[in-house]
Amino acid sequence: MPAHYMLRRCLSPWRAAKDIAETVEYCRAHDIDEVIWKVDVEHFNHGLTPLDTIKAYLPWLDEARIATADHGIASSVNPWVTLNHADRRRDMRDVHPAMRWMVDESGAQCRACACPLSEAWQTWLVEAYALYASTKPHILWLEDDYRTFNHEPVEWGCYCPDHMAALSDAVGEPIDREALVARLLRPGPPDPIRAAWFELLGEAMVETAGRVARAVHEVSPSTRLGLMCSESLDGRWWPRALKALAGPHEPVARPSFSPYCEVRADGLLPDRRDHQKELACLPPDTRICPELENYPYTPYAKSARFTRLELGLSQLFGHSSITMNLFDHLGTPLAVDRRYGPMLRGVKPFLHALSDRCGPGGKPRGIQVLFDPRTADHKQLRPGDDMSRLLRLGDGDGWAAPLQGSGVPVIWNPSIVCCTTGQALRALDHETISAMLANGLLVDASALKVLHDLGFGLLTGVEPSDVLESAKTPIVAEAYVDESGGPTDSYMALDTLRVARNSCGITPCDGAQVISQFVDMDRRPIRPAMVQYENERGGRVATYACDLSDGTDVYFMNWHRRRQMQDVVRWLSRGPVELTVDGDATWMVPVRRDYDGYTVVGIANLETDDWPSISITLSSDDGLPARVLMPDEDGRWRDVRPASMTESDAGLHLVLNTELKALDFTAIVLEWNRG
Repeated sequence: MPAHYMLRRCLSPWRAAKDIAETVEYCRAHDIDEVIWKVDVEHFNHGLTPLDTIKAYLPWLDEARIATADHGIASSVNPWVTLNHADRRRDMRDVHPAMRWMVDESGAQCRACACPLSEAWQTWLVEAYALYASTKPHILWLEDDYRTFNHEPVEWGCYCPDHMAALSDAVGEPIDREALVARLLRPGPPDPIRAAWFELLGEAMVETAGRVARAVHEVSPSTRLGLMCSESLDGRWWPRALKALAGPHEPVARPSFSPYCEVRADGLLPDRRDHQKELACLPPDTRICPELENYPYTPYAKSARFTRLELGLSQLFGHSSITMNLFDHLGTPLAVDRRYGPMLRGVKPFLHALSDRCGPGGKPRGIQVLFDPRTADHKQLRPGDDMSRLLRLGDGDGWAAPLQGSGVPVIWNPSIVCCTTGQALRALDHETISAMLANGLLVDASALKVLHDLGFGLLTGVEPSDVLESAKTPIVAEAYVDESGGPTDSYMALDTLRVARNSCGITPCDGAQVISQFVDMDRRPIRPAMVQYENERGGRVATYACDLSDGTDVYFMNWHRRRQMQDVVRWLSRGPVELTVDGDATWMVPVRRDYDGYTVVGIANLETDDWPSISITLSSDDGLPARVLMPDEDGRWRDVRPASMTESDAGLHLVLNTELKALDFTAIVLEWNRG
């Protein structure tokens, strides 16, 4: 499928005719394939929009569909509200007197966000979507407020009397809000009621999705229903909801993709956002249309170049379609902005080329980041932990940023080498963990503790002690260890306060190799930092003696850390790794996908420095490639001659004298001779 632009555009009722005319002209001028008309949006929205207000939009939506169709442009509809995003000081109780409203774990009640079990709300939503369906949209979207959490002032699900009654029926015992919260947050091994509660919250969303789909398809059988994903906190019920919404069509989802505003580009790393975790929750046959969001809009929020980088990164991840929220909800004419349009038109041929070779399908290759949307069911809490600690899904991905910053791709699919932090391992069964420990596994102190708790300690090669709140001799740096066990002259800076707070003592077992040590101000070793161990099953485990479950920061990365990460991955892989991007490159998103007969290596340069050349090393079972190709700006794949191309025990190594500009992206195709 060619690259497919889907422009989200607000339909302002006071200037609807102008919105339609100028949007059609904008799409024609800048090669945009589809318009998603946003209805009753943001600043001028009416909350849970009254049906009479929706009816007033219908003639304009019909006109918009006809106007776009005349030029081969698809027309879709995106109501801005389902449950409502947040109260925002609005009180809708008089507007919808029969609805019931969300209640949080403390008893606080919303005034504008409906309870998902409210029959009056479900009836309103079904009737509203039937009205929208009457305009025959290509896709009719459910917005990301279709979620169980984050409905300010209610943050973590609805604890109203109806939900408590439904839970009591489900578990076969009476339970009230206070008792439920106490059991959800109980320290130590989790209460089974946790899983039952989260299942109940999701089931209400699935059932309502089915009601909406039946009503929509009765009115417009050809209309697809799409789900905008909120965060992977809700990922456990998305597959069932998407199946219910799809009916006879393919599932369609719009996962979040990017930071709203321009940030340091390393904020685009997949672990810094929820995108890859959301994808891991979706059925494999889902049409993925990531959302590129530039709120609060204009280049004051995000430049055209940064937006272009995100377009490219989405294509490198294999998504041909992308939704784009580029313009405000205030009725500002599109002609006011003169940056985005030329950029969209100019980069489209290059994106077509990427989509041709990097589209859906292919096998992602890299280090697996462990993730399960049901981790909260199994997490063990400490006294004082709250709902945010229970439901935070950072568990598992603390290694992702250091690996990518070292030129190593990470994936959320099974791989022979896995990395994890926090308590993500608790969601796995005994057989799955055993298989990981028979391959390659990179863990931090928090994941090491979980392995010992679950009875796998002997296979890790190290024995942990409790987290050290303070040390008599402060840790100031981390040193590589030479073959004799002493520090080398390669030292890595550390966030010393964080290390003092989160490091733990580990005692290596016989056969374990210490490859780095924490040292004091006189460079004397204090205790092991990174330890490698090959266990009795032939598996390899690398352990870092610090808790990285809250992620890492810039202190953690430097040239020596990069070397350490690459060396550890190479050791865990027992030879050539899936891919490393070498040279002087630092922050990047490296991607490898294997297709039938060829491999795609994608790279996004997240730095504000240009790279004068590209150097990569990758594993290959096919020897040297028959052809090496790269796309040009006109969208044509051209043969390129590497400056060098060699094979060794480290893998296939290529150097390309091709510049990769700051905040830019490219792809390299290696065609294999398998005749």
